[in-house]
Amino acid sequence: MRMPHAPASVLASLVEHLSEAILITDPEMRITHYLGESARIYGWEAEEVLGRSLRTDFPLAFPDGDGEDFVGRLARLEQARVVMRCQRKDGAWLDLDVVATPLRDDAGRHTGWISVGRDVTGQFRALTELRASHDVLTDMVVGVDDGFWLWHIPSGAARFSQRWAAMLGHDLATLTPHVDTWTRHVHPDDLPQACKALDDHTQGRASSYQCEYRVQHTSGAWLWVQDRGRVVERDAAGAPVRVAGALTDITARKEMELALHAREAELREALAANEALVQELREALDRVRTLADLLPLCMHCRKVRDDDGYWAQIEEYVASHTDTSFSHGICPECLKTHYPEYPQ
Repeated sequence: MRMPHAPASVLASLVEHLSEAILITDPEMRITHYLGESARIYGWEAEEVLGRSLRTDFPLAFPDGDGEDFVGRLARLEQARVVMRCQRKDGAWLDLDVVATPLRDDAGRHTGWISVGRDVTGQFRALTELRASHDVLTDMVVGVDDGFWLWHIPSGAARFSQRWAAMLGHDLATLTPHVDTWTRHVHPDDLPQACKALDDHTQGRASSYQCEYRVQHTSGAWLWVQDRGRVVERDAAGAPVRVAGALTDITARKEMELALHAREAELREALAANEALVQELREALDRVRTLADLLPLCMHCRKVRDDDGYWAQIEEYVASHTDTSFSHGICPECLKTHYPEYPQ
């Protein structure tokens, strides 16, 4: 049973409320009907375009290289779809998702075309930018020397880049795609601080994840790496779902830093020893006052003349210029001379 045709007024009302540009042409692609949002999308009024040819009167371009297939389908009187670029009346270019369908009469003869065009300029521009960003990111991933990783927190599943695996001496195919692969390679002494840094970020206590730690190469050597990452997906409740990051080999830099620290420690120790020696010398110099030039000494009483020109006992002069203390005694010769009876 055939369904009854809708009244022409209903079809006209429906067409006028569509958001697409609808063009009906004859077999030669000359515009016979200009419907829907055609005027808004193309910028031309109906009287400006009716009777004109879509093939020759309006600039078209096919940015994805699909024009040949589209034209071929039209030539075979088949329905065709393509994203094409069309120039508006004001000169601006639009990206249109166009579906062209051949029209036939009751006898099956080709009578023209109906094409429906949807403005996808914004979406197409966003797609183009996304592709460009993807290309840039791909170049970065291939060009940089970092190993990339992605961790799905609820399941523990993890993905590692080929560079991440190679950094540790592995082939990517041999690594289990799980976070345990990472923990098994981290130095036991460094794992707690790495886990804490990661937890601080995922729990919102830090804006990003960053940590320096050691990982073991298949050769048994320990490499120093810098690990950086950020939560890239959260669930509806705000809980972290995925974390992505990059691993950088900093072994050479770290060994240089450790060597510099060791050298600095040696220099500080030597400097401390030198300062101690200098301090001892200063204290010694403070205790000793130099007896300079000639020292005037009386040939009879053995007094000496001090810096101010006064004569004093030699022990007084020495005591005033040094820290030396005196105790008095008598030598054997003087004992015999002055106390001849004492030795007996």
